[in-house]
Amino acid sequence: MTLRALVVLTALAAIVAMALWAGTGLRAADTVEISRGHADVGILRDGSSWKVAVKDGTGSTPTWRDASDVVLRVSDQARQQLPAGDEYRFLGSAGDMIHLIPQTQAEGVLWLGWNTQHSSVRAADPRTITFAVSKKQGPGDLHIYLDYGGFRPPRQLWGPGRSQPVSVPVDTHTHANWAFSEPGRYVVDFTAQITEKDGSRRSATGQLQFLVDDEAVVTSPTGRWEVWGPTALAIGLVVVAALVTIRRILRH
Repeated sequence: MTLRALVVLTALAAIVAMALWAGTGLRAADTVEISRGHADVGILRDGSSWKVAVKDGTGSTPTWRDASDVVLRVSDQARQQLPAGDEYRFLGSAGDMIHLIPQTQAEGVLWLGWNTQHSSVRAADPRTITFAVSKKQGPGDLHIYLDYGGFRPPRQLWGPGRSQPVSVPVDTHTHANWAFSEPGRYVVDFTAQITEKDGSRRSATGQLQFLVDDEAVVTSPTGRWEVWGPTALAIGLVVVAALVTIRRILRH
């Protein structure tokens, strides 16, 4: 291999490496990120079938969105230190830091619950509804639990080894604690089982994407991407500079 060819290949490798580095700023197109304020996971009836959706209450008018179109951000503002004692030992050791979506609304962080209050649910008035949550992907554990206060210990709903369905009557609205042991991207299956008035059984599963901390990024469920802000500028400058350098080398 000639020296000129070696230099050109090295320059091209630099372009690829820098573009991949800048690509950490990619985000999926046509998704809505919710990082603070009120949101609920729930179900709605779409014709004869059911689907999982997210009620986005962060705008002036609440909007139901398909679960695949939503990214839920658990920012570093939601970091909390585990207390001493045995009640929360299932979350880790005293002093460990976790990211927590709290059961009670807190300023500046996501407040996520679930409900069966969509108008189509009320109209269908199923005999029974159950919800179940299980982590599909993620760097750590996800625990969902209820705090009762007083002298009552927390009630664990879902987590490692706990994916049992929980009954949720029509017109229910509930908030709980969502505790993430490690930062990163989590994919969570949210499954609803519905028994219709006529006794027939239906089910619906949606995937929720959580980005835990300020730096976590999401991969596109549709394969479509957009580049924004400093990332687009960085990629452009790197590519232009590398191409100019290669052109100069080849002229000699």
